[in-house]
Amino acid sequence: MLDRYSLSPMKELWSDEYKFQKMLEVELSVCKAWNKKGLISDSDLQNILKRSKIDVDDIRIKEETCRHETVAFIESVSEKIGKSSKYFHFGLTSSDILDTALSLTMKESMLLVLKKVSILRRIIFNQAKKYKDLVMIGRTHGVHAEPITLGFKLLLYTYELDRDINRLKNSLENISYGKISGSMGTYAQVDPFIEKYVCKDLGLKQSRISSQILQRDRHAEYIFSLSILGSTLEKIATEIRNLHRTEIQEVTEPFEEGQKGSSSMPHKKNPILCERICGLSRLLRGNLLTSMENITLWHERDMSHSSNERIIVPDSLCIVDFMLTDMIYIVKNITVHRDNIQKTLKVSEGKIFSQTLMLKLVNKGAEKSKSYDVIQKLSFESGKDFLNTLKGNKFVKRYLTEKEIDDICTYKYYTKNIDKIFRRF
Repeated sequence: MLDRYSLSPMKELWSDEYKFQKMLEVELSVCKAWNKKGLISDSDLQNILKRSKIDVDDIRIKEETCRHETVAFIESVSEKIGKSSKYFHFGLTSSDILDTALSLTMKESMLLVLKKVSILRRIIFNQAKKYKDLVMIGRTHGVHAEPITLGFKLLLYTYELDRDINRLKNSLENISYGKISGSMGTYAQVDPFIEKYVCKDLGLKQSRISSQILQRDRHAEYIFSLSILGSTLEKIATEIRNLHRTEIQEVTEPFEEGQKGSSSMPHKKNPILCERICGLSRLLRGNLLTSMENITLWHERDMSHSSNERIIVPDSLCIVDFMLTDMIYIVKNITVHRDNIQKTLKVSEGKIFSQTLMLKLVNKGAEKSKSYDVIQKLSFESGKDFLNTLKGNKFVKRYLTEKEIDDICTYKYYTKNIDKIFRRF
């Protein structure tokens, strides 16, 4: 069961090795741009490109002395380059490299998220089509309302995932920016051509204006889109948890051979995967609050965002990736208990047809408020014999025959437009 988690490449994107490799990718692109401008000779450029290497252990050792990660990175790479290293990191500030490299990794990570969301969307839509005509009770306030179908319930999640995908794509668009504009963003030490060249070379867009950093509203929107997706997954998981309950058991999450539900009670089959999704969604929303607070920094930049971003950005992406893996597995292997669904439909003994009966009375000439009051009173007092009591009521008999009542008190009446709704998709 746990093998499905080891297949995701998300965690590799947030390793130290990958981070420094992305930083080097940005630095080397800058060197190529300076070569185009004539500052770096062809021979120096080739030497830089050939000799530049990442040594994470060496960087960490150097950082212990200089107390500056980017400086340690520059020193480590420069030692390997040799004489040509005077052009390495020329005219740049740390955030030119850090923010542009971060954008690259966040872009790649979001593409992985979008791929998984698309897979989940397809699976849920296929399940919606499979159960399009399986009638079940609909609930509002946790109370029986009117019949729907299981496919209809799942189709609702399909459409919500479509909106999630649009939000994720928008945040991908707005995070796909780089900046190579120097210490204040004014290009005082670096020609604007360098930024234009580097961003095009790396598949990013150049920010129209930046301070020492890319502005953090971009990152907040990104975490927001992940948090909303997490809330959608929590919404689906919460519904499954409710339907999984012993007294309902209409839909249950998968339970594998050899799995144990409790250390003390052998009979238990707990919805642990759905509960886990709900718990992780709360963590995402906590990260969102931090990312919102990162928008406001002192003057042209301070470092209050830097420390927490090392946690909230990779954690949010890895959390979402993990949640999606769980939800794909759940929806793909979900157990639908048709007998329990049918049993639950009959619990209200026909009272779920009350609105249809009321409107039919009105169509036949009855006053609406009077019809409401009569049907409400009968539904409250008739116990398990609602429909027979209704058929014997003088007010109702004045407008409806027993056959008319039987004809409208059918599940088909409530699902007659389900096909039309599905055709919208």
